[in-house]
Amino acid sequence: MTKREIVDHWHKGAKDSLRMAELALQEKSYALSLFHCQLAVEKALKAKYISEKNSDPPLTHDLLRIAMLLEQH
Repeated sequence: MTKREIVDHWHKGAKDSLRMAELALQEKSYALSLFHCQLAVEKALKAKYISEKNSDPPLTHDLLRIAMLLEQH
């Protein structure tokens, strides 16, 4: 896969997770909705990491840590 294809894959995953969050919210399944929101943000951050750092994203679910790694130059 090219870098563009990998980034697109992570973006699609983020959009899919956001859609699942919306569906869970409609069903008043708030914990599940929040879980998918977190997953969508994580996937979007990892797509940005791959795009900007030209490297595999960190193996963590910690959104703050990923964001802080993106801020480092």
